[in-house]
Amino acid sequence: MDARPHPYDLRIMRILLCLAIVWSLAPFAEADAQDPCANLADQIAAQDQALDNLKNDALPWLKQASVSAATVPGELASVAAQGDVPILTPDLASTDGALAAQVGAEMDVFSSDADALDSASLATDLSSRLLDWQGRLAVLQSVAAYSAGLASMFSAMQYLGQNSSEAQAALSLRESLSQSLATCQAANANLPALGCGLTYFGLDRSTSPAVLKPAVPALPSGAQPGDQWSDSVSYDAGQGSTVDRVDTFTCIGDGATKVGATAVQSYPDGSTVQWGESNYTGTLWPKTIPPGASWEWQASQYYGTPDAGDAETWNVTVDDAGRESLQLPQGNFEAIRLHMEEDIVQPDGETQHVAWDEWYARPVP
Repeated sequence: MDARPHPYDLRIMRILLCLAIVWSLAPFAEADAQDPCANLADQIAAQDQALDNLKNDALPWLKQASVSAATVPGELASVAAQGDVPILTPDLASTDGALAAQVGAEMDVFSSDADALDSASLATDLSSRLLDWQGRLAVLQSVAAYSAGLASMFSAMQYLGQNSSEAQAALSLRESLSQSLATCQAANANLPALGCGLTYFGLDRSTSPAVLKPAVPALPSGAQPGDQWSDSVSYDAGQGSTVDRVDTFTCIGDGATKVGATAVQSYPDGSTVQWGESNYTGTLWPKTIPPGASWEWQASQYYGTPDAGDAETWNVTVDDAGRESLQLPQGNFEAIRLHMEEDIVQPDGETQHVAWDEWYARPVP
C-alpha cells in the first residue's frame, strides 16, 4: 500500500501547520511600558535605508568610471604620438592606458554584479575594491591632465570615496545599534525578538488579549543580512502519523525570507514519506509594511527528493488588507492584517487557489 499522502492532503497539512505556528507561541509576560526597544529597531531601519540610498548613488559613479576608462588608451596614445609631452612616451601611454582600461573593466563587472548584493555587502566589498583601485591608479595622476577619460575616472572615484566613507559610518552605526538592540531585548524578555531590520512583530489574535511573537519563526535578536537560522517543529498529522519538520530562514538586504524546508512523516508501521520546500524568491517579510503595501514571492514544494520531478510551484501575492489600533500589555500597537492569495501550479499544469490572512503588529509611540 502506497504510504505517500495525496498532494491535496499535504497542502492541507501545510496550511494547518502555518496556522499552528501562528498560534503556538506562549504569551509573553505583561509589561507596563511600551516596547523600549522599538526606537532602536527604527534606527536600524534608518541605517538600512541609508545604505540602500548609498548603493543607488554609487552605481552611476561606477558606471561613469568604467565607461570613461575605455577612452583612456586612445587619448593617451594620441597625446604621446604628437610628442608634445616629454614624460608621456608611446610605451608609457600604452602601459598607463592598459592599466586604466583594466581597472575600468573591473568596475564594470562589479557594477553589473551589484544587484545580487544587499546594500551592506556592497558597501563592504566596495570599500576594499576602492582601496585597491585607488592604489593601482595612483601612478596615473601625473598624466590625468592629458586624458579627459582619466580625469573623469578620478572624479568618479572621488565621489565613490565619499560614498564609501558614509557607507562605512552607516555600517558601523548599524552594528552598534544591533548590539544595543540585542542587549535591550535580552533585558526585556517580555518582548519578541526583532532582527533583519524588521520594525514589526507577529501577532496571534486567537487569544484575548492578542499575543506578540517574532514576525519570523525563531528570529534571532539583532539578526543581520546574511544570518541564517532554522526552526524545528513536530506535529500530529493524523492516522497515527507524526511530522518532523525543519524550516530555514535568512536575513536579506530588504528584510527576511525563507530558504527552504524539509519534512519527514512517520507512520505506525515504520514507513516514512519525505517532502520539502525550495526555490524561494522574493521577500516574505519586508523591513517595513507601509499602508497599502503589496508584494509577491514564489517557491516550490517537492515530494521525495528535490530532483524527483514532481514539484508544485507556489505564486503568492501579499496585500495590506487593513489596520486597527491595538492596546496590549506591552503598549500601543497598530495591528496589520495581511491577505495572501496563492496559486498552486501542479506539475501537470493544474492550478489550485488558496487564500488566508496573517496578522502583524507595529509599535506606536
